[in-house]
Amino acid sequence: MNINKAYAWGSTAAVVIVIITGLVLSGSPKEQRLVRLDEQRVSDLRSLSYDIESYVDEYSTLPLDLEVLVNGRDVQELPRDPVSNMQYTYSQVNQTKYRLCADFDAASEREDMNSFWYHDVGYYCFQFDHTLDKGQSQ
Repeated sequence: MNINKAYAWGSTAAVVIVIITGLVLSGSPKEQRLVRLDEQRVSDLRSLSYDIESYVDEYSTLPLDLEVLVNGRDVQELPRDPVSNMQYTYSQVNQTKYRLCADFDAASEREDMNSFWYHDVGYYCFQFDHTLDKGQSQ
């Protein structure tokens, strides 16, 4: 085997190792798609929480359901789950607390565990208390 073939094989092996390492560290394309879908869900829930807080500021009460948030001005339509196209779950806990829930495909990254928006895989709810201007996840 001459030196050129050895360099070619060595370069090919190095590229394959780099690609495999990249996939292992960043996850497969399927795993990355699931993470992006969950990021969209969190973004949707965050948007809904802002819309709910705006509603409370205007009407001094929590909405009975999410449909009342659609006002044609600021909120033209409610966000929906990017896969199932179902509405996210909203429930009023009491006069000041409410929950927004979604089905997540993957758990949040471990470094995000202290974030309010940390979630496990599966059905997960975030609890908000509009009197505190911040939520509490559950």
